[in-house]
Amino acid sequence: MNERMLTIEKMNLKLPRGFEKRADAIAREVARQLARMPLTQSYEYKTLMIPGVVVFNGETDQVIAGRIAQSIHRQLHTPVQSKQSGLYSQDTERFSAQNADNPSMEKKRGID
Repeated sequence: MNERMLTIEKMNLKLPRGFEKRADAIAREVARQLARMPLTQSYEYKTLMIPGVVVFNGETDQVIAGRIAQSIHRQLHTPVQSKQSGLYSQDTERFSAQNADNPSMEKKRGID
């Protein structure tokens, strides 16, 4: 049986101010949720960028991670479109979230 696999070696989350302590838990939850999503093939990207995800105050880590995981999953299933729209890059890896209350308040957080 050919097993399909998605491996994430490094995830960079760009989260709104105040989410610094939640970044590790959100990243782990993104990985858990992605593991439950069906894959049509195995994927190997040096870098995959996704569009910003809106984050509302009071949302749980699971809700935020679910939105990020869904966005990653969509990008994986539209790689040609992603490259054409500039969302795919070989130089940077970024998963970003935007604070709906104040989009300018963002902090980059690297997860190893």
